[in-house]
Amino acid sequence: MDGRKYYLTLQIPIDTLYPALLALTLSSTICWFGRRMPNSGLVRLGVTLAAGSALFDYAENLGITAMIWSWPDVSVPLVYAASFATIAKSVITTLAVMLVFATAFVWARLPKSGLRI
Repeated sequence: MDGRKYYLTLQIPIDTLYPALLALTLSSTICWFGRRMPNSGLVRLGVTLAAGSALFDYAENLGITAMIWSWPDVSVPLVYAASFATIAKSVITTLAVMLVFATAFVWARLPKSGLRI
């Protein structure tokens, strides 16, 4: 019981802030790099992925919380739903981080206005 109580009283409250902060950080970084891009498709996709990663992280947290509350009678569909949320969160977060690097790469290759050689 101590582990479940710890998770519910400390880990879950901390993990309530993390997804939003990560999504905000990823979105802000992508928007910052993308502000000079003529085509903002990468930026829109990156912000969408960052928000999606947060949503699936919250879904994962809800699933874990529900499993802890329903212990020891945890339903199989709940386990599958939480597992799906975890996998989706991981994939979407990875794609969002990759888009940060992609927008940074495109940004670095754009001509810098105002520079005189």
